[in-house]
Amino acid sequence: MKDSLQTVTLDTTSEAECNWLCLVPTALTAEEQNCMATQIGSEIYYITKDVLDEGDQLKVWYAPSYARKLGKPQQPDGRTRGWEQ
Repeated sequence: MKDSLQTVTLDTTSEAECNWLCLVPTALTAEEQNCMATQIGSEIYYITKDVLDEGDQLKVWYAPSYARKLGKPQQPDGRTRGWEQ
């Protein structure tokens, strides 16, 4: 994609047609967020923010630049939903 303003969205309505990353729940607070989603080109990447222990559940929110692009808050606010709507 040549247009850097184009946004990639995920259709998470069918688990059968999604990869496992779409099943990662969104963080409700900044404290529980341990993973960030960001878009580079047409790809979406998940980046861990912390060292995770075995068994830790990923809780994702948007990287700041991606949040701005999507019109989402910079940090999870407990009200705004991610993409599992």
